[in-house]
Amino acid sequence: MTRQGGRRPQFRIYSPGYQDGESQPLELESVSLCFRDPAALRAFGEFVMECADGMVVSDWDHEHHFGDGADPMNIIISVLHED
Repeated sequence: MTRQGGRRPQFRIYSPGYQDGESQPLELESVSLCFRDPAALRAFGEFVMECADGMVVSDWDHEHHFGDGADPMNIIISVLHED
């Protein structure tokens, strides 16, 4: 995916699963992240910062952010392996 100006973004957003029997998840152009309150957003921000710290370690690959019992979501942050 190429953005305006011909530059590829520094990250990718993918669908949560595989589509139509494809072997790769569908790449999305946008996503909305909606948080219940500032505390929930801060908790997610702390998770993202912990992932950034993990990426400094050479064998780090990915982490999962799970919602609480009322919000059963799964957000995966991983190293982007370029084609």
